[in-house]
Amino acid sequence: MSRPAPDFQPTSDARHAEDAFDCRATAALLRSMGTLVWASHAGALVAASYHAWIPLLGWSLVVYFAVRVQLDAGLLEMLARDLESAPAQLDAWLSRAGLRTRREERSIADRCAGGRRLARYLAGACLLQFGATAVAILSGNR
Repeated sequence: MSRPAPDFQPTSDARHAEDAFDCRATAALLRSMGTLVWASHAGALVAASYHAWIPLLGWSLVVYFAVRVQLDAGLLEMLARDLESAPAQLDAWLSRAGLRTRREERSIADRCAGGRRLARYLAGACLLQFGATAVAILSGNR
């Protein structure tokens, strides 16, 4: 596949198609994190069965990021269906709901990057929880 010239400007339709794809692909990535979340829940049960309570702090982070990831997956799917009016409507709703603190507008690329960042935070929280569980069990500290 050849690369476009450096001064290439995509048409509005091409830009919309690319943004919609980015939203859908990011939403798919976020939905795929569900397997990690279920593994985390299993890890929390293992930690609790060993009376290792510190790993449950990591699990609480996983639950928080899992909710955020699920919400973002759904919101990105909504954005992909209506790139013209959905971003403004979404921002207005988030503000009314008290879930938006920033006032500046965000591009679709920024929103997708934020979703991918949440996925990394979720994976990191899982690693933290699994590591704390392993240390607690192997050290015998309960």
